[in-house]
Amino acid sequence: MVVSKFTCILLLFSPFGNAEQQATIFSIRRDPAAYPRPDKVLEEFVSARSSHRVNHFCIAAYRYPDGLKRAWAWWREGKLILPWDASRDPALPVSLLTANPINLKHDVVASEADVQGSTSLVTRAWVSGIERDCQERGDQFTVMKERRHSGDAH
Repeated sequence: MVVSKFTCILLLFSPFGNAEQQATIFSIRRDPAAYPRPDKVLEEFVSARSSHRVNHFCIAAYRYPDGLKRAWAWWREGKLILPWDASRDPALPVSLLTANPINLKHDVVASEADVQGSTSLVTRAWVSGIERDCQERGDQFTVMKERRHSGDAH
């Protein structure tokens, strides 16, 4: 079996990785030290990146046996899944503006064989797992984009 750099990353950060990295799902709302002010982080992202008035996010967060925490923000309107690292300092939330998103229209392939060593592709099974965890136990957020008034600066 050929193991690509991306496969290793997925095994480390994916809840569907190897037995050593089995993760438990947790709520970012209940872990403000790792994910401070998630509503504000999402509002910042929507303000900068969304053209939609209403934005729905579901966050699936995973805690690994080694203590590592990683969340995935599924943005339905944008058809993206954004990696969201835990904050090292509760006073400084991690911004999603610098995240390298998974584009659900272009970055999803049928199988590991189709990934072919790419660091930007994920499998349909991986995406389905994130979506399932979101729907079953994820934190749901609805974020409204502020409307600009005609007198506002562009």
